[in-house]
Amino acid sequence: MSLNGTSQAGTFTDLVKHLLIKRGLRGDISIFHRFCSANNKYLDSYDETKPSKYILHFKANNLYEWAMSQHLPTYGFDWITEPVDFMEILDEPNIGYAFEVDRLSTKLKWFS
Repeated sequence: MSLNGTSQAGTFTDLVKHLLIKRGLRGDISIFHRFCSANNKYLDSYDETKPSKYILHFKANNLYEWAMSQHLPTYGFDWITEPVDFMEILDEPNIGYAFEVDRLSTKLKWFS
């Protein structure tokens, strides 16, 4: 229950559901090295005898806070057996979902 008493908190009675959520728990990842060097045709120091290498720095802020502000399932954990249209469930802000996805197709709308 939340501090203001407006939400319910359920427990898993199904081991498979518990393991599904547990497998999805992850901590932060950080992959950074103190030094890296690029080698590509856009550099003055390009060496054609070595493989081309590019450096990409990607920084995303506030990911944890954003995720924690979204609706998450807290009770009434049910399996959904029928096919789900991901684009339709985005319009249901009061229902939380947890998915285990084996593979995503690159033909989905948000990848194009």
